[in-house]
Order: sequence, then structure tokens, then C-alpha cells
Amino acid sequence: MRYRFKNIMELTQLMKLCIIVPTYNEAENIKKLIYAIRDVCTRNRLSYNIVIVDDNSPDFTSKIVEDVMKENKNVRLITREGKLGLGTAYIKGINYSLDNFHPDLIMTMDADFSHNPENIPDFVDKINEGYDLVLGSRYIKGGGVGNWGIHRTIISKGANFLAKTLLGLTTKDNTTGYRAYKSEALDRCNLDSIKSNGYSFLMEMVFWCRYHNFRITEIPIFFDIRRHGASKISKKEIFMAAKTLFGLKFRVKPVNYYVAMKRIKLAEKFLTKNGKILDVGCGDMYITNKLIKEGYNIIGIDRTKPYHLKMDATNMSFKDNSFDMVIAFETIEHCDCINEIKRILKPGGKLVLSTPAPNTDWLRTILVKLRLLEARDFEHHDHIVDNIEMLPFKPILIKKMFLRTSQFGVFEK
Repeated sequence: MRYRFKNIMELTQLMKLCIIVPTYNEAENIKKLIYAIRDVCTRNRLSYNIVIVDDNSPDFTSKIVEDVMKENKNVRLITREGKLGLGTAYIKGINYSLDNFHPDLIMTMDADFSHNPENIPDFVDKINEGYDLVLGSRYIKGGGVGNWGIHRTIISKGANFLAKTLLGLTTKDNTTGYRAYKSEALDRCNLDSIKSNGYSFLMEMVFWCRYHNFRITEIPIFFDIRRHGASKISKKEIFMAAKTLFGLKFRVKPVNYYVAMKRIKLAEKFLTKNGKILDVGCGDMYITNKLIKEGYNIIGIDRTKPYHLKMDATNMSFKDNSFDMVIAFETIEHCDCINEIKRILKPGGKLVLSTPAPNTDWLRTILVKLRLLEARDFEHHDHIVDNIEMLPFKPILIKKMFLRTSQFGVFEK
């Protein structure tokens, strides 16, 4: 047998695979699919686990899976109380896999054989090359669909057109459910914050992977019509997908977006692409990712996802004098991290920060009520806000910005 990988023993040691399969009334397919996945993984010497997420199928899909589990310890079953949606099924399976198997990559696929298990090694190859997300694409050279019908074709291509137009996604097939994620990338995403369900979840995940500057690629697949059972896409799914796309398009509050862009413009006067930069309290990583795309060597830390590194700003694990610059936008007023920032900055290193301006609570309250500003930006500790010029650094620039509701500062160690 000729294996797909150049160094199969090295790959086996490095790559652990987990495959998530959501099911609802897939009794005719699920056993055959599990065996097909097993055969492909065994033939290619892949360490694998299969997680079936069943929404209490009336045709007793879960009972069939339970029988298979008696002879295959690599199969796990999650049974939910009802039909709760494709997106939440993926999230349930992903979180279960990360917590229980600690895999190197996680794949998702349909249970109806529209996704050919023989393609699994192709996804593993690409993840092994360093990609964070690999999409099985019907719309690139070498890909295709079976006898789908004009209705499904219009829905699929229409959704991908909207994803490209509204969100600027450059990948061709953003609605494909046959995909592979590097576990490290999933761990950095805040899956609990995903708002969409159903098939719109697939597009939202591509959006956030691109937003976080993950490496994305596509491989060609042939999407066959299901062997047994009925398609589950509905008019409600179509409406929710469109709603999700427009919601993501206008996800950033107008004031937050304006202030973020203003901060970047001011900060760039002092940033250098030759040094190491740390974004403390990176929030949704909008600023971090913007600077990464512009070529800066920057990483973001926070206590809650998303982040590059999960870390408490009051007790950072970096060595002394590690960074040439630290960015702390709307952070130092929330936690006592000034001494830690000073410790990790190199001599002569710069701290670029912003805080709410003193005595602007009334205006910020109005902006929050109008949903033009995030509520978290309103909370702060007055003793820091009122004495920014007293920080233990040499001040280079302190100025008010955006109707004088924020203050921006640049300091040197």
C-alpha cells in the first residue's frame, strides 16, 4: 500500500485527528460512514476519534451509534434533547473534542456521504503544511457537485456571493461543511460568542478565522447527492444566513470603530516594524489584527478569548525587557498592570495607551444607551484616569481625542 504522506511515522506521532459528525435521522448512513472513516484512517495510519452529535433522531440514529461504540472505542456519542441546530452541534462537538482528546486538528463533515471520507488525508496534509483552516471546496478547479438541482445551486452560490461581497471573503466555498481546523486556531476563537446557528455558522467561522489572521486554504472536493434520507435546509436557514452576513458586516459599533482607527493612526507614528510589540488587553483583536496585516510583529494577550495568548496582565509570564513597545488601549484602568508593563519593556521602550477621559461618564453613558459604544468601555477606575500623567514613565505625548471622551498617551521607560 502506498501511503499519502512522505514521512508517515513522523506524521502519526504529531497529528491527532478528531472528526465531528452532526446527525438527525441518519440511521441509514451513520454506521457505514463510521466504518468508512475508520478504514481511511487505518489505511493511512491516522490516530482518530469520531464524535457523533445527534439531536435525538426519531429514527434511532443514536442507538445505532451506541452499538458501533461497543466494538470501536474511537467513537463517542453526544445526544441532545432535540433538534437544536447545526451550529450548536458543531460547537458542542468541538468543545467536547478539545476537552477530551486534545487533538491537533478537528474536522467536520456531513453524515450522508455527500462528503467522501477518502478526502480526509488531503485535509490532514494541508494542516500539516501549516494552514489553520482547510475548506473542502466545490467551486475551485477539480471540485464539483452531483445532480443538485437549480434551487440548491442558486442558494449555495448566492450565499457565497453575499459572503464575498459583504464580508470580503476571498475563499470560494464558505458554506462547505467539509473542513478541517487546527485545534490551536479553534482554541483562540471564542466559540461561545458565535451568534449564528444552522448553515450560517459555517460562514461565520470562516469570517472569524480570516479576522484573526489565520492561514486559510481550499482543496477540491466533489459534493455528491445524499445516498439516503432528505435534505434538511429550510427557508428559515436561508433567512438566518442572510441575517448573519449583514450582522457580521456591521458588527463593530460605529464609535468603537472610529476610535480604534484613530488610535491606530496615532500609535503608528511611534511603532516600529523592527521591534516586538505586545497588545495588553487585546479585546476582540481588531487593532492587533490590523497591525499584523500591516506588517508589525505584534501579539495580543487577554484573559478572555479571542487572544494569541491567554494571560493575566497583572502577572505576565514574559521575561524582563522582552518588548520594544506595549500597547494598552482601555486596559490600565481595569487592572493594576503598570508595574508588569514596566518590567517587560526594554529600556527606552514605549508604552502607548488610552483611557477614558476624566468627567465624561455622562456622554459615554448616552453613547452606550444608543448602542454606539460598547458598555465595557464605560467602566473604569477614576484614580488611574485622573492621573495618567503620573504614571512611572517619561511622558512623550498626552492628548484628548474623540470629543475629549478619551485620552491618548505615549510614554517611554
